[in-house]
Amino acid sequence: MQASVAHQCRLRSHTFFCASMPPAAWPFAWNTRADELARQACEKKTASAWQHLLSYCLRMDFFKRIPVHCSRIVCATCNRDGYGVNGKDVHENIDDTFYSGWHDQFFHGMITDILAEERDEVLAFNQSLIDSSKAMLAPIDTDVVKYQTLAGSHTNQGHRQLYIKII
Repeated sequence: MQASVAHQCRLRSHTFFCASMPPAAWPFAWNTRADELARQACEKKTASAWQHLLSYCLRMDFFKRIPVHCSRIVCATCNRDGYGVNGKDVHENIDDTFYSGWHDQFFHGMITDILAEERDEVLAFNQSLIDSSKAMLAPIDTDVVKYQTLAGSHTNQGHRQLYIKII
């Protein structure tokens, strides 16, 4: 079962949304509507609130879709209020993907660059998730990690788990 899903994941990276402009340009482009949608997404913590923000940011060209290999991404410390990911949910996602197939157009993961000043904290957070997972989460290669997920962490961790098991 896992080999077939892992084969799909190895053939292509999954597509994430990420900022389409450098952080220095954001204060000039960001507007009150984006600010309000971001506030709602942070307060409500629902998928629909994040989807509204994402849709608006795509229309305004704040975000773009880029393919990123699963090994280059870890979970943001703010993801799910600091809860992060857990192995049980990741493996349920793997099973769901096996039975329903992978459909990139339905995946709405969001990533940001890991800034130099937060890198140690982000990597330590992810290492603690892995250490407490009873081997249900894939290890990270700190030399290749560049991004952190705001949405799509469980899916990315599942892809990474399958990718590492195949290699």
